[in-house]
Amino acid sequence: MENKEREQLIDRIRHMMEIQETSANAFQGEMANAAALAQKLMDKYGITLAEVELSGNKAMDAKFVNQPATVSIQGIESWHWALARSIGRITQTKHYSSSRYTEAKRAGVKHTHGKYWKRTGTTRDRQVYQTISFYGTPSAVEIATVLFDRWVVVIRKMALDATRAYKEELLERVRAEYGPDVELERKGGSSYKKYGIDPEDTPRAFLNGWLLGCTIAIDRKLYKQEQARSAETSKAIILIQDKLTVAYEEFKLNEGFKSSKSRGSTTNWGGFAKGSKVGSEINIGAKELEG
Repeated sequence: MENKEREQLIDRIRHMMEIQETSANAFQGEMANAAALAQKLMDKYGITLAEVELSGNKAMDAKFVNQPATVSIQGIESWHWALARSIGRITQTKHYSSSRYTEAKRAGVKHTHGKYWKRTGTTRDRQVYQTISFYGTPSAVEIATVLFDRWVVVIRKMALDATRAYKEELLERVRAEYGPDVELERKGGSSYKKYGIDPEDTPRAFLNGWLLGCTIAIDRKLYKQEQARSAETSKAIILIQDKLTVAYEEFKLNEGFKSSKSRGSTTNWGGFAKGSKVGSEINIGAKELEG
């Protein structure tokens, strides 16, 4: 592609991204469609967000912002970080954990233990959830949050489907040995142990392994793509990344950030392998966003 044609295409992508600005008064659907189409063009022609941002900002007076994803998470796990890291590779953004106080997902549910209001015996109406926030140029952050919100749901659904199939296979083996009336509890515990199932072989461990394997495979794939970038593209990325790194460190200092930890979980390596196979075939760019 000639330089002039590339510049025209970059200008077109930048205009699509401008639809996502709040000043454009775009509806949420329009914003998502613009993000998806812009990402699709960048994937097809090997254009990075760094090039797009720089094209409209020749003086390199880059403005950085932070924005949280909309998905609320009760406990950030390793796979959430791996997904955010993958998205950061294609959007040139940094990421960190943040929290929001919002309506509880299980508000009003009655139970005898766990988190509840002692006066009513039901789950509180509102509670603190964690989420992933992204830091970078406005367009990059907008696309990063759209990608995270979409993929955190899609990947977890795929993992749950795979885990249900695994549990059926596990139950079939247990019933063959202990009888047809055996049932396995949803969350495992003693019901698994008494049938000789180790903690790392429970459906929960399989789910954890699948999620981690999938997101690590996605990240490795994108890392390899980074290494194969052209010198011209790498130079554009380095320019924006240098400024981003300096600004992000200052942002963390001003906000008083502390190190974030992931919730530890037992991992099933069979689930990890199956998740890795799926993750190696996933493209978290525009193609899968169209649906």
